[in-house]
Amino acid sequence: MDPEDLLSGNEHPAIPYHQEILVRDDFWQKQQEEWMAAGGFEQFLCLIKEAFLDGTLTEDHFRSLTGAMSDGWMIKWHAHRFLDDTFSRCADALRDAILPLGYTLYMSDLREFLRGDYVETIERHYLKPALVIKEGLADQLYGNILIEHRLIDRASYDLRMVVQYYHDQNFAYPQPFVKLLNTLCRSVM
Repeated sequence: MDPEDLLSGNEHPAIPYHQEILVRDDFWQKQQEEWMAAGGFEQFLCLIKEAFLDGTLTEDHFRSLTGAMSDGWMIKWHAHRFLDDTFSRCADALRDAILPLGYTLYMSDLREFLRGDYVETIERHYLKPALVIKEGLADQLYGNILIEHRLIDRASYDLRMVVQYYHDQNFAYPQPFVKLLNTLCRSVM
């Protein structure tokens, strides 16, 4: 069904009108491998390092996201810096780089929402630490990791990575978010 046909229909902001498991086909996978081999992910991680570790990149479309029990970042899409598919490629590459750090993929999905006069699409990967008990506490590593690529009317809008952690007697303290960023940046450089 074409999203434009749905805009005149009933909308509920919290319920997607379409949801599916996010699966990349062989063509996408081959292009992803070529993008990785050409240094696409390395270039992206250089931007992450400059914006969120070094503080040398101060463009307003790079934002830190910090909450009481979460840390993360968000990058708004800009045509002068990114190609159309860069954020989807980066989201998949981030997922693949985090998995070897002791994480399991809990879910990858695509959801589409009606938002007034536009359609919001969210491609997301949700990763959780593998269950490891240390000294009677669950090791949450860095916490649960959510990677989201949002599109507005099928055009990239932003990419975000948020780490959410627990503060209770069953979990060890999480490792610092900045350590995760450093680990990711070192993984390809």
